Amino acid sequence: MAHPKRADHVEAMVDRLRLQGVNPLVSMDSAGEGAWANAKRAWSIGSRRADYQMVLQDDISFCVDFVRTAEWCAQLRDGAVVSFFLPRKSAEEAVKRGLCWVETPRFLWAQAVMMPTPLVDRWLEWCVAVDAGEAKGWNRATELHGDDWRLQLFLKQEGRKVYVPVPTLVEHEGAESSIIGNPNSARRRSRGFIGVNGEGMRLPLYRLDAVRE
Repeated sequence: MAHPKRADHVEAMVDRLRLQGVNPLVSMDSAGEGAWANAKRAWSIGSRRADYQMVLQDDISFCVDFVRTAEWCAQLRDGAVVSFFLPRKSAEEAVKRGLCWVETPRFLWAQAVMMPTPLVDRWLEWCVAVDAGEAKGWNRATELHGDDWRLQLFLKQEGRKVYVPVPTLVEHEGAESSIIGNPNSARRRSRGFIGVNGEGMRLPLYRLDAVRE
């Protein structure tokens, strides 16, 4: 999902992803519809025959083998929600303890998220129900928030944990220049990014023990 103001960076991201063997679809907010409308479109345009869907925001950088490592994570955490960015101390704690995963019930960072396709579709249907005032316990006020808040509320309702491989495979490069004016953006930096030349496939991610928040 992308904003025209970051078109140059998005082009560079696409080039890097193509070098890693994929041809990503880009949902550009050319009409100025806003973050949620664009996120909803981005989550909807992938093939429904795929086991997983993943949406990347337009202000990130990622490691040199991000695609292969993400596919591996999908196999290791089959059926789970996986995020590739985490600006919390738990990421540092995991690295310090020699662990490669954080399990968190609090999801607030949608920079790079991967979810099973059936769960994505269920979430999008839930969002439609919320906006129509038909979702029990929720109301349209959630529309004031972006996709991260909506996803947090849904995953909490579903009782879903989010798993993050660490060191993280993604960094939030746009933290100091939030297009939507997020006052917390400057604090959204990874607590241990593997680096753009780092290799996630070298991490012992097969060891599934995790720091639990």
